[in-house]
Amino acid sequence: MHLLVSLNQAVAFYPAGLISAKHDEQVAYLPIEGDNLQDYDIVALTQPGQQPPLLKALMQQFSQTKL
Repeated sequence: MHLLVSLNQAVAFYPAGLISAKHDEQVAYLPIEGDNLQDYDIVALTQPGQQPPLLKALMQQFSQTKL
């Protein structure tokens, strides 16, 4: 998605805290004006009863991390 934005082919919304504040020369990061809260959810969809090993490890990491 970032590549499409940098090529002026798309617009993307990045919630605060999701990406680093470091800016690059190809993309202009503009804040949303007003008192908008920026929340987001990361969702993973898998087949019922199946959980890939990497996803299982990621979920364990999230459960151990205090946000």
